Order: sequence, then structure tokens, then C-alpha cells
Amino acid sequence: LSRNVVVQGSPTTSLEAHGCHVLTARLPDGNWTHQGAAALTHVEVRNCGQWETDHVALHFEGVHGEASRLSGSALHSSWNAALLVRDSGAGVAVLDSVVHQTIGSAVRVVQSQAVQLQRVLVSGVGPVRVTNEDQTDVIAAFELCVYGEAGGCAQLEVSECAAVGSADFGFAYRGEVCGADRLVHHNRARATQIGLFLLRQGEDADSACTAAGHFSAVKAQQFGAFFYQASDVQLDNLALVDCVGGLEVNPCREGQDNRATVSQSAVVGVSPQHSLCGLSDALTGCDSAAGVDCDQRVGVLATSFITAEKSLPPSKSSLPWDKIKSDAAFGGVAHLDRVHFANFPSSGGCSAASAAFRTNARSPDAFPTHRFSRISLSGVPRSRYLRFDPPNPAWRDDSDCQGVDCTGLFNALLKDLDQSFFGGYALANNPGLADTAACQQEVAWNGISCAAPADLDDRSVPRFATLTFESLDRDTLTRRINPVTVWADAVVDEADGPPRDAYLNTLTAFQDHHWDFQYTSMLRLSRFPPVVQTNRHYNVDLAGTVPTSMRFQLQYPDTDDEVVLLTLTFDRPEQVLVMLNDSTAPLPQTLTAQPPTTADQLATLSSGQNFYSLATNQLSLALRGGADVVRFETQQAVHISLHILLDLDLFFSQIGETEFIFRLAALLEIPSSSIQIAEVSEGSTIVKATVLPAPATPPSDRTSYLSGVAQNFQGKLLANDFVDAGGDVDDWLLVVSGDVTEVYEPLGGSTNFEVSPPVPGPSPPSSTPSPSGPPGATPSPGGPSPSPAPGGGSPSPSPGSGGSGSGSGSGVGGNNPPGPIVPITTGVSDPGQDGGQASAASSPLAAVSSLLGALLLSLVVILTSQ
Repeated sequence: LSRNVVVQGSPTTSLEAHGCHVLTARLPDGNWTHQGAAALTHVEVRNCGQWETDHVALHFEGVHGEASRLSGSALHSSWNAALLVRDSGAGVAVLDSVVHQTIGSAVRVVQSQAVQLQRVLVSGVGPVRVTNEDQTDVIAAFELCVYGEAGGCAQLEVSECAAVGSADFGFAYRGEVCGADRLVHHNRARATQIGLFLLRQGEDADSACTAAGHFSAVKAQQFGAFFYQASDVQLDNLALVDCVGGLEVNPCREGQDNRATVSQSAVVGVSPQHSLCGLSDALTGCDSAAGVDCDQRVGVLATSFITAEKSLPPSKSSLPWDKIKSDAAFGGVAHLDRVHFANFPSSGGCSAASAAFRTNARSPDAFPTHRFSRISLSGVPRSRYLRFDPPNPAWRDDSDCQGVDCTGLFNALLKDLDQSFFGGYALANNPGLADTAACQQEVAWNGISCAAPADLDDRSVPRFATLTFESLDRDTLTRRINPVTVWADAVVDEADGPPRDAYLNTLTAFQDHHWDFQYTSMLRLSRFPPVVQTNRHYNVDLAGTVPTSMRFQLQYPDTDDEVVLLTLTFDRPEQVLVMLNDSTAPLPQTLTAQPPTTADQLATLSSGQNFYSLATNQLSLALRGGADVVRFETQQAVHISLHILLDLDLFFSQIGETEFIFRLAALLEIPSSSIQIAEVSEGSTIVKATVLPAPATPPSDRTSYLSGVAQNFQGKLLANDFVDAGGDVDDWLLVVSGDVTEVYEPLGGSTNFEVSPPVPGPSPPSSTPSPSGPPGATPSPGGPSPSPAPGGGSPSPSPGSGGSGSGSGSGVGGNNPPGPIVPITTGVSDPGQDGGQASAASSPLAAVSSLLGALLLSLVVILTSQ
């Protein structure tokens, strides 16, 4: 520390904590600006700095250019930071120097660019205040760009620097952009609380990806390296030795594809060259103040993806740092690749045993998928590979998970991609997830290990993935739909797939992480992340009614070919619109009482493929691997079932589904496009249908829209039949005649376009006149003209004319009700504008129509009364 040139405070500074302040700055003075510069080589600065002020020992402010640098010097016994570089730029450098014994952060860089720190040693960093729940300062040997406006720090070069003996952090700095050249590298920390406290690159929230590496930490009392910021993260070339906790990474950003990667690193539990193990029970015992017992080491603590960062000083920080204090993100995956674990001993009797990898006992809500590849081990028995923590019983209180266990830690999933670590899959101690034929209890882990498939085509053993789903309703924080039970029956018959045990998993909503001053808010996010076996069918039972909107994702399965089918039961009939990712276009829905459930059937399903049963009000959704998110929204609908005393074959030969839709639409005075046939079955004839809300106004390209409607009915209409095409005020009508379709708009006028090939249809009896148009309508110049009825009957009146004849009217008899024009088909005539009475026609179809109309009328009365 001694140098020939000495800058020092007065002899009384030890009593006043108020030493000298050396400032090199850029100072404006009227029309002039004074640019300071200082080149200090082999200088000793001691007893300087002023406690609890901004006056540090050596201060560069607004300095630019290579003339300002510090090299070969020693700064020690400071009452504040030893060095502050602020608002400075290229050329400022600190090289080959020593900083010893400071109060607060020793070396600080704020809002500066292209500053160089090379081969700088910092030791003996003391606290300004005791670090606890009321922490108000970051205390680091190197505090680099922790504070400041967005973009204020850039191109900071820090290499071959060392921090030894810090009351808090060794290095606290913002990482670099993933994929960029590393300017911060080959730095090391020893005997600190946290060796590297990494912040996201750039001060903007939601930075895309933060990178750091080429760092070593020895004897950290908490973590060798730690990250708790809103960004994906990539760490590499770390050496973490003899630390109570080697590494923890917690990206803080909502999303469905967050990522954390650690590669080419070594984590050593106990090092003979560095450890205190065996020296004294007072120093190393389970209850020692140092807390460094050799049997309580953790190599890597599991990653948590969460939705909010913790505040940094001077705002209050919520400690301990690894305690999760916000909701888990929707999705994310952590990957450890080419990591070496060494020396995690199995001796000792402490309750919290050492482990190369351990779940975070302070993370209650969700456990993201963790992948491992190219892992190597030395001095690590199998009993110390992993450690799964159970939920904290204290979380059962009303301010957390309200009487039940928080279930996030029961759904931990680890995957060994190449059998280099534990082999296959490792699960938390939740027997309902596993399969006894492929899995076994691992008592030392408090977990379960499961065999891996022999290859990607092997379906003889189960594969595992995380399934995440949540309510998207506005009351997702306040309405309770938990406990949620996900279950599947055992697979016994090989025709249904490989044999499997029954599956059972009970889930709770997230812990309450919200506060109203000193009171908990009783707000719990309805988000659920169970671990499931893929290629199976599951039932999802909710304690409350199914939300009106939900989203689902099968996250990070072994391959994108993995699939699960989920079935939810609604309390009442619903029309459920299923959509994929951000699309607003509903996917096709299959109405069936029996969705596919066998392994072979499931293999054919695509993401979002869905099935609905009108009989049970059950929706079944298919989810595949990949990035697809499937969501649904419900809308009001009426599901009806009619029993018609008519043979099934006769129903199809004389009525058919299209005829049924037309008549029901006419009776209910709704667009025919709002009715969907779900099922027609025997007994005598049972027709199940769904009535949907009226469609929105057709798009501006009306010809294209209406042409599509006409094409939909092609081959199903008689000449001059009316089709209700929808509309928001009045109805649009299509009149089909040969190869020309005339469109009557709500406010008058018409448009002609061709439907090719011409619309075919059976010839009606000669006694059946064609339908009349809407009241008051007149044919357009290009519209159809009266023509002889097929079969030699009297001419058919054109749209807008009157007309009368025998028939059943609207299918119910009596006057034609107001509203959309009634579609008229074989065996039924229009009562006309004079409200003529309808009588039963002599044809069998007319008789059936009358019967059907009577049934529908009864149905309308029932629906209205209820």
C-alpha cells in the first residue's frame, strides 16, 4: 500500500470520518469550460473520503480523454468509496492498482462509457448500514453501472480484477448483450456474501438477453453468482468454489418462452485448497454463525422465472435475495450444459444435506423445466446429485396458500437429455405423477427418478413435460377455481396404448404476493403448472365454474411430436371458440360424444384440435409440443335436442339437416347461419343442434362474403329458395335461381353474382308456388323474372309478390310471424301477405313438417318461460 507520493487527510479524520476529497472534473465557467485531467502513477491516497456524502477519496467527474488515469497506485482507509468515475468517457482508465478498507462500495462507475478497469484489487469493503430487510445501499467492491438512466453506461472494460472480503457483493454490474464480444471477463471474488450480483444489460426493462462469464468466486457466504432481473440470461465459464450456494438465476419477466442457460462451468462444493472444513465445529458446525458447514453446500439452486424484479437500493430490497416475492411467469426453461460438479460430500449430519442441484425452498408457485446435458461429476455420490424441497408448511396460512400446501414444489421436473447426470427424468416426491413400471423412489433426493426412453420412437416408458394453463378472466386474482385436479385413468388394454398407472395431481392457485400496506391483499393468480406424462388423455376438474377464457401450453417436451388431450366439463351448455396463439379466428370444432383417447388416436391430433360433447358439456383440447399456445373463449349458446317420431332414413331422405336448419331458423327468427347440427341419431330420430349468437356484420367485400354463403348451400337448395346470410340490423337474403344468386340488402337494392356450377335442387311439386320476397320488396332490374314452375305448374311469383296456397305455412300454421323471410321448400307454401291460413299438405313431407313445427313451437315456449 505504500507509495512515495502520498495524498492524505488530516490526523483527526479517524474521529471525524471526514477526510480529503480529490476531484478531477469538467467545470463550466461562463463562456469557458475548464476540462480537468489527472494522471496519477504510483500514488498513495489514504484517510480520504467523507462519510455519508458524495465526496469520495478520488473522483473523476465529466472527464474525457486519455490524459486521466490512475495506475500503480493505492487507495486505502477511506471513509467513503475510494474511487468514483461519473459521466466520463473514453480514455479514463484505472490500471494495476489496489483499494483497501473502504466504507460502502469501493470502486463505483456511474453513467460513463468506455472506462477501463484492469488488474485492480479491492479488499476489506465494510457496510454503511447493516444489510437486512431495510437495506438502503448496494455494497460492492466493484459497483459498476448499477444506477443511472437508460443507455448511460456502455463499453465498460473490466478484466483481471479481484474482490476480496466484502460485506455484501464482490462485483455488481450490468451484463452484456448476448452474442457480443465480452468486455468484462476473467474477474474473481473471494470471501463475499455474493461473488457476482448480475444485472440485466441496459437499464430498460425487459432487456432481451443478458450475458456474463469468465468469472470465479470462492467462499461466498450466499452465492458465487446471482441474477434476479428482467431478461433472458446466458452464463458461461464460471468457476464457483467452496460457496454455500454456487449459482442461482431468476429471470424476472412475464412470458411463455423465457430462457436461462449455464454452460462450460465448474461448481465445486468443497475444495481442499480453500475450505474451512474440519478445522473447528465452532466454525463449521450445522449451527455455526458462519453457516459454512461442508454438509450444507448447494451447487446450483433451481431457476425461477418470475414476473417482477426486486427493487434495488436505495429503495428497500426484500431479502434474502433468493426468496421469490412475485408470481411465477407463464413459462420458461433452464438448461445446464457442460457443467462439472465436484466434491459434494455425503458425510455429516446436518438436516439440510449438500447437493449438486437443489430446488429453491423459497419458491412456492411454479418450477420450470430444467434440462441437463454433458454433465460431469467427481467426488459426488448419487445421494448428493439432487435435492427436492417440500413446500413450507407455514405457507398454509391465510396470507399465503390459504389452508393448503402451495403445490409448485410438488411439480418439479428435471430432464437429463443425454444420460450424463442422473439419467432420464427426476421428479419431486409426488407419487401421483409417476409410473411404477418406469420410476423409483429416491429417498436421499426426496424425489423420484424415471427411466428415459431408449430413443425418440420409444413409447414403452412415459415421457414428461410441464403443462401450464390459467384463467384469462378479469377475476383471475379474486375468484377461486382451485383446488384443480388433473387426473387420468390407468391404461390397461394395450389397444389403448402402452400400460400406464393412473395419474392424479391436485393443484392450488399461486401464493398471495400482493400487499395493501402491511396487509396481504388476498389476491392469488389462477395459474397452474402441473407435470404430466405426454401422449395421454387427462381430465381437468375445477372447484369453481370454468372461466370464460383460458390458455394452455405444453412446455418443452422431449420432441414436438408429444401431445396431450385435456377434457374440461362446463356447468352449462356453452359455445366454445378455440384459437391458436394470437389468432382471433376460431379453429374447427368437432361435435362428438367420444373424443379420441387411445395413443394411436392422440398421435394424429394437431395443436388446437378440439371436440365438444353436447351430451356432457365437455370440451377436449389437443396440445402439442413447440411454441403453440391454445386458448378458448366461451359465448352464449342454446343447445337443443329433439326426438322426432320418424325413421332415421326417412328423416334424411325427406327432411335432411339443411331443411331442419331452415325451419328452426324461421321459427326462432334468427339467421340460419347461427344454427349448427351436432348429431342426428336413431331413437326414433334424435336431432341435436346449437343456436349461436347472430353473426357480426359481413365484411365490406359483400359480394365475396355472400358468394361464400351461397357456395356453402350449393347443392342443398331449391331454385328460388331464400337463405338468411346474416346482418346486424335486418337480414340479408340470397335468392338462388339457376346459376344466378340475387342479394337483397337490408336497406333495399340488390346485387347479382354467379354461383358456378349452377345450384342444383329437386323439382318441387307443381302445386307448390315459389316463395314471396320480403314485404314491400320489388325485383331489381337484373333479378329473376317469373318463370314456369318446374313440372309444368303455374308461374312462380318473383320476390316481393304475394301468393297463397296449401301447406303448413311456417311449419306451425297461422300467420307468418314478423322478421326474416321464412325459407320455403318442398311441401310447404307461403301464407302470403294476407295472412292466409295454412292447411296440412297431402305429401308425407308436409305432414312431417307440421309435426316438426309443433315440436319446435313447444320448445320455444319452454325456452321463453325459462
